[in-house]
Amino acid sequence: MIYAFTISLGIGTKNQPETQAATHGLDWCVQHGYKKVILEVDSELLTKWLNHKSKPPWKLQQYITKLHQITTQLEFFKCQHTYREANTTTDFLSKESHRSNITQHFYT
Repeated sequence: MIYAFTISLGIGTKNQPETQAATHGLDWCVQHGYKKVILEVDSELLTKWLNHKSKPPWKLQQYITKLHQITTQLEFFKCQHTYREANTTTDFLSKESHRSNITQHFYT
Protein backbone atom coordinates (compact mmCIF):
# COMPACT_ATOMS: atom_id res chain seq x y z
CA MET A 1 0.00 0.00 0.00
CA ILE A 2 1.31 3.40 -1.00
CA TYR A 3 -1.56 5.69 -0.10
CA ALA A 4 -4.64 5.52 2.11
CA PHE A 5 -7.17 8.17 3.02
CA THR A 6 -10.33 9.06 4.84
CA ILE A 7 -12.76 11.35 3.10
CA SER A 8 -16.31 12.30 3.95
CA LEU A 9 -18.55 11.19 1.09
CA GLY A 10 -21.93 12.13 2.46
CA ILE A 11 -25.03 9.98 2.51
CA GLY A 12 -25.87 7.33 -0.04
CA THR A 13 -26.08 3.63 -0.63
CA LYS A 14 -23.06 1.58 0.42
CA ASN A 15 -22.08 1.20 -3.24
CA GLN A 16 -21.89 4.93 -3.86
CA PRO A 17 -19.10 5.69 -1.34
CA GLU A 18 -17.21 2.53 -2.42
CA THR A 19 -17.30 3.80 -5.99
CA GLN A 20 -16.40 7.37 -5.04
CA ALA A 21 -13.51 6.20 -2.86
CA ALA A 22 -12.17 4.08 -5.73
CA THR A 23 -12.42 7.13 -8.00
CA HIS A 24 -10.54 9.28 -5.49
CA GLY A 25 -7.80 6.67 -5.04
CA LEU A 26 -7.30 5.99 -8.75
CA ASP A 27 -7.32 9.70 -9.53
CA TRP A 28 -4.61 10.18 -6.90
CA CYS A 29 -2.54 7.42 -8.53
CA VAL A 30 -2.75 9.08 -11.94
CA GLN A 31 -1.90 12.52 -10.51
CA HIS A 32 1.19 11.08 -8.79
CA GLY A 33 2.50 9.18 -11.79
CA TYR A 34 1.53 5.63 -10.88
CA LYS A 35 0.76 3.83 -14.14
CA LYS A 36 0.35 0.23 -12.95
CA VAL A 37 -2.41 -0.19 -10.40
CA ILE A 38 -4.13 -3.11 -8.71
CA LEU A 39 -7.28 -1.92 -6.99
CA GLU A 40 -8.51 -4.21 -4.23
CA VAL A 41 -12.06 -3.66 -3.07
CA ASP A 42 -14.36 -5.61 -0.79
CA SER A 43 -17.34 -4.86 -3.03
CA GLU A 44 -17.97 -7.71 -5.44
CA LEU A 45 -20.40 -5.48 -7.31
CA LEU A 46 -17.81 -2.77 -7.89
CA THR A 47 -15.38 -5.41 -9.12
CA LYS A 48 -17.97 -6.71 -11.60
CA TRP A 49 -18.80 -3.21 -12.82
CA LEU A 50 -15.17 -2.26 -13.37
CA ASN A 51 -14.39 -5.56 -15.08
CA HIS A 52 -17.43 -5.14 -17.38
CA LYS A 53 -19.11 -8.28 -16.02
CA SER A 54 -22.34 -6.54 -15.07
CA LYS A 55 -24.03 -3.19 -15.52
CA PRO A 56 -24.13 -0.72 -12.65
CA PRO A 57 -27.40 0.86 -11.59
CA TRP A 58 -28.16 4.09 -13.42
CA LYS A 59 -27.59 6.13 -10.24
CA LEU A 60 -23.96 5.01 -10.17
CA GLN A 61 -23.32 5.08 -13.92
CA GLN A 62 -21.62 8.51 -13.80
CA TYR A 63 -19.14 7.27 -11.17
CA ILE A 64 -18.36 4.06 -13.06
CA THR A 65 -17.90 6.05 -16.29
CA LYS A 66 -15.42 8.32 -14.47
CA LEU A 67 -13.56 5.26 -13.14
CA HIS A 68 -13.32 3.80 -16.64
CA GLN A 69 -11.98 7.13 -17.93
CA ILE A 70 -9.30 7.16 -15.24
CA THR A 71 -8.25 3.56 -15.94
CA THR A 72 -7.63 4.39 -19.61
CA GLN A 73 -4.78 6.63 -18.41
CA LEU A 74 -3.02 3.66 -16.80
CA GLU A 75 -0.60 1.23 -18.47
CA PHE A 76 -1.96 -1.62 -16.35
CA PHE A 77 -5.11 -1.84 -14.30
CA LYS A 78 -6.66 -4.71 -12.42
CA CYS A 79 -9.59 -4.62 -10.04
CA GLN A 80 -9.94 -7.57 -7.75
CA HIS A 81 -12.25 -8.53 -4.94
CA THR A 82 -10.82 -9.03 -1.48
CA TYR A 83 -12.85 -10.38 1.39
CA ARG A 84 -13.72 -8.00 4.18
CA GLU A 85 -11.69 -10.06 6.66
CA ALA A 86 -8.55 -9.27 4.64
CA ASN A 87 -9.50 -5.62 4.36
CA THR A 88 -9.41 -4.45 7.98
CA THR A 89 -7.40 -1.32 7.18
CA THR A 90 -10.03 -0.16 4.71
CA ASP A 91 -12.83 -0.86 7.16
CA PHE A 92 -11.01 1.14 9.85
CA LEU A 93 -10.51 4.09 7.49
CA SER A 94 -14.14 3.94 6.40
CA LYS A 95 -15.31 4.13 10.00
CA GLU A 96 -12.92 7.04 10.63
CA SER A 97 -14.40 8.96 7.71
CA HIS A 98 -17.81 8.80 9.41
CA ARG A 99 -16.44 10.31 12.62
CA SER A 100 -14.93 13.41 11.03
CA ASN A 101 -15.44 15.69 8.05
CA ILE A 102 -11.68 16.23 7.81
CA THR A 103 -9.91 14.49 4.94
CA GLN A 104 -6.87 12.58 6.16
CA HIS A 105 -4.01 11.25 4.01
CA PHE A 106 -1.64 8.41 4.94
CA TYR A 107 1.51 7.64 2.96
CA THR A 108 4.13 4.91 3.18
